Parts: sequence; C-alpha cells; structure tokens
Amino acid sequence: MGKWRVAIMLLFIIALISGCAGKTLEHDESIQTSKIKVLYQDEGAYYTDIDKIKMMNYPLDQIEFIVQTNEFSKFKDGKSLDEFYEGQKKFLDKHKPDVIVVDENLFSDTAREEKLYNMETDLQDNTFHLNEFMPGLIDRLKSRGDGKLYGIAPYFYRQVLFYNKDLFEKHHVAPPRSNMTWDEVLELAGQISDPGSGKRDFHGIYHTYSAAPAMMYQIGSSSGLILFDEKGEKLLIDTDGWKHVIKKLTTAVRSRALLVHPKERNMTHDGIFLDGDSAMLIGDPSFIYKDVMQPEDMRKLHKKWGVLSPPGNPKLAEANMKLPYVYAVTAHSDNKQAAMEFVKFINGKKTMETYSQDFMYDYAPTRMDNLKDLDVSVTEPFYQLKPQKADGIWDNPNVPRDFFLAFDPILSEELQAVIDGKKTVDQAAAELKEKGQAVLHQLRDKARSSNLTS
Repeated sequence: MGKWRVAIMLLFIIALISGCAGKTLEHDESIQTSKIKVLYQDEGAYYTDIDKIKMMNYPLDQIEFIVQTNEFSKFKDGKSLDEFYEGQKKFLDKHKPDVIVVDENLFSDTAREEKLYNMETDLQDNTFHLNEFMPGLIDRLKSRGDGKLYGIAPYFYRQVLFYNKDLFEKHHVAPPRSNMTWDEVLELAGQISDPGSGKRDFHGIYHTYSAAPAMMYQIGSSSGLILFDEKGEKLLIDTDGWKHVIKKLTTAVRSRALLVHPKERNMTHDGIFLDGDSAMLIGDPSFIYKDVMQPEDMRKLHKKWGVLSPPGNPKLAEANMKLPYVYAVTAHSDNKQAAMEFVKFINGKKTMETYSQDFMYDYAPTRMDNLKDLDVSVTEPFYQLKPQKADGIWDNPNVPRDFFLAFDPILSEELQAVIDGKKTVDQAAAELKEKGQAVLHQLRDKARSSNLTS
C-alpha cells in the first residue's frame, strides 16, 4: 500500500534529514567492512538509510549504492504487475548486488528461487537482539523462505481501529473493544450511524482505502478466508464464507453504516474522522503521525480518540501486515561478512534506538521498544496481534499478480449491483465466479506461454 505514496514519503524523509543535520554518533570501530554493493528498489528506503549512515558515522566509502529511480512509475505507465516484478528480478541479476533492499513481494520471489543467503545464524549473536523484534515477525519472514530466515525488516505497515470516544458517549452506544470480529464492528457501526443528520453525512465507520472491493478483501483476509485453491487454479468467491462477507459489506453500505467511495475515487482522507463525520476509522500509522506529531492541525482530536487492534478472527489472534523494506544478502555475494555487517547495522538495536523513536509516516518500527515518545495505549494495538504467516488473498504464488487489476472492475460492478438491490448475493457471487475464473485462466495461460518463450 505504501507503494503509491513514495513521493509523500520522500518529502517526509528529506524534512527529517534536514532536522537531524549535524547530529552524529560514533560508529562502532570494531566493525570491519570492505566494499559492498547495495541495491535499493525504492528511493525512500535509500534516503532513510543515508540518514542513518550519516547519524551513526558509518563508513560511506565502503558502500556502492544502486538506487532504482521512479521504478513504480514505470509500472503505472503500462507494464503489468507481473512484468514489473520479472523486470525487477532481471535488474538484480544484471547488477549482482551483495545486499538488496526490496519490498516483500520481490523478497518472496527471490527467496523461493533460493537466490538469498540464510542469515539466521548471523542474527543470533548477542549484539543484534533478535528476540526484541515484534512477535511473529521472524516467523512471517521465514514463511517467505520455506522455513529459512533470508531477510530482516526494520518497519511494517498495519491498519488498526480508531474510534471517537465523544461520539459513542453522545449516542449512548458502548464503544468498540479489542478482538472484535468484522460482524461485530459493522453491527456497532450501524448502531451509531445517523444518516442525513443536518447537511453532513454521518457514518459509523470508514476505511482509508474505502472502495468496496478493498473493503471486501480487508474483511475476508482478516477473517482468515482464502480466495483461491492451493494451486491457484480455482477462484473460491462463491463459497459460504465469501457470500457472508459480501452480504455484511453491502448491507452496511446500503444502511450507510459503512462509507465507501465509487471505483474512480478509492482513497479517502482522515478529515472525515477528524471532523466528527465518522465514529470509527480503519487507519494506519500516518494518522498517529499527523494527529499526535503534527501540532499545526487545529482539528486534532488529541485525547478524544482511542485506538484498538484491527477487527478480524479472534481465534486466529493475528492480523495482516506488509513489510515495505526487507534487507537480504544475495547467495552469490563474495562479501557476505561485510554485507551482513551492513544489514545488522541498519536493523540493529543501537541504530533503530537512535533513528526510529516515532512512527515513520505510514510505517511503524519492528523493534517495539523504539517508540519512547508515544503513549503505550496508542502504539500497543499495532503490535498486539501477530502477523499472518500467509494471507489467503495476496500470498498465493501460483496466482498471477495481474489478476486483481483485471478482476477489480468486475468485482466493483457486482458489489454495487448488490448494494443497489439489482442483484442478490447469490447472483453476484455466481457472476463473480464465472467471470473471475475466466480472467484467472487467461492470465495463467499467458504466464505459461511467457515462461515457455523465456
């Protein structure tokens, strides 16, 4: 999700760099390095690390940086998502870096292809404090590499449930609690919603990515549903579990308990929540950054809002998250020791304590003890649930990544038909199954043809 906000991240990071100018700490002289090549898939990660390197006085002359500029804009300019990642892998093969800093998708691809170095033993020394990372992170990373630890990540992205305390008190409705299901949250949203109140529309809850398809995926994923069979050959959207999600979602939208936007505008802003036009918000660390850490916003709710772990399946006690930057050492590197020293430095306890004491706009640090300046009641919900080892929607390696781009307009149309009362849930599910299956077959056939050509 952070992919499409690279520009915002860059502005934030550049401002942060300026604010830290002149502040340096002595680098541990016992670390011996030799020249290594570090490849960054994302400019934001590069600028963040340059700041860390300067603050900690790490020897810059020992590193050759390769930074891919505007790579995601190339995807938006016409490449398919599958073509984009194939191009990324070829880029890695061409430059043969010692260290790669990539998103979780590319990390998973290279790990499955056994192109990475198993760093678990290296990270278990007493100076790195591997046990201080958030619960479940290492298991999540290992799940990407068939049980081997091929990488480490300093930040994660997760959404949680924010709620306006004053509004629940005003409407005499009991506020939300931790470990709620989506059924319970949507029911609560219906109790507090008050459509047509004055000139402003009031809703029980909304999501920062609030198009109906995004909401359906969010609810299904956090509830533990799977969208495909293991081989990625069958679309399972006509199962009872998915029909239940579609029914609850469309009913909530129709009653205006849940706010969604048309497909041409699939992202809202925090102002709806800040202005008191919604009682609840599914939001990310950027809301904390803006409302707690940016004093110039006069609409700040301050102590008027609470934050809870995201809704889902309490029996699973886990929630989805994304890792924007994963650091890995390549298997072919002739300089693995120096490469590992760099990875341990960037992700190490001392560096993260110095640099990452707040949320990084969209992201939160994976070392939990870094957030020293924020109240634990604000930060704990982000860490309360372990990350899912595998997401039943996004993590099937046998499903072409382009499926979701092709399927989204079909899904949007069918969900809207149910919301408008033009189709029943069963009718929409059957249509989604038929059309979605055709898209899946077409893309799988295309992928097989491409592999044969290669």
